[in-house]
Amino acid sequence: MKDTNKNVSGKKQKLYTAFVSLGICALVAVTAIYGVQMRRNTELAEQDYQYGDNNPVTGPVAKTAVEENDTEAHTETKEEDTAVPPKEEKAIETMAYNGKDKFAWPVSGNVIIPYSMDTTVYFETLDQYQCNPALYIKAEKGTEVKAALRGTVSSVTNSDRYGNQITLDMGNGYKMCYGQLSDIPYQKGDVVEQGSVLGKIAEPTNYFALEGSHLYMKMTQNGKPINPTDYLEP
Repeated sequence: MKDTNKNVSGKKQKLYTAFVSLGICALVAVTAIYGVQMRRNTELAEQDYQYGDNNPVTGPVAKTAVEENDTEAHTETKEEDTAVPPKEEKAIETMAYNGKDKFAWPVSGNVIIPYSMDTTVYFETLDQYQCNPALYIKAEKGTEVKAALRGTVSSVTNSDRYGNQITLDMGNGYKMCYGQLSDIPYQKGDVVEQGSVLGKIAEPTNYFALEGSHLYMKMTQNGKPINPTDYLEP
């Protein structure tokens, strides 16, 4: 009878041990699976932070930050791109001549050859009658020549007939050429203020030896010569 009880008790002990071992194994397995899942979530979170993937752990947060940065950079670039043109347009508009205001003579002297495109006028040195698209104003050699209007230098040239010349673009299609000069201190692209010294009266070229030293002054609108005396102050 005692042997039988011992056998039953031993079987119960073995069964209990088996159940405990099975429980421990299950717990270990669950812990291992949970650890693997946690490591996987961590890797996905790191990838999402780096690449902006739509990961359920951190995707929306990291992606929103990237999108916000891109939007701010795009906005700043847009503001920089649109900031310059209005300033340039305003500068051009400010300096443009309106074609109505009268302006001062660049030198003080008598007109020795008047503007004349309807009839011919006499050129003494050439001993010819020609149409004349400019003014020839008497001035002593070395006299300073001042800009009649504000403008941008469109060219600085030299020719056998008119000597050293500087042409100012005054805006709205108006240009003024000053010739028979020396000591021109400007170059193409410079902005010249009204009243600034453009140079000095030089020795006349051989084409105007008998006329003597003078300023050659030619005014155009959209490339066509116009009479400067219509715009000069009386």
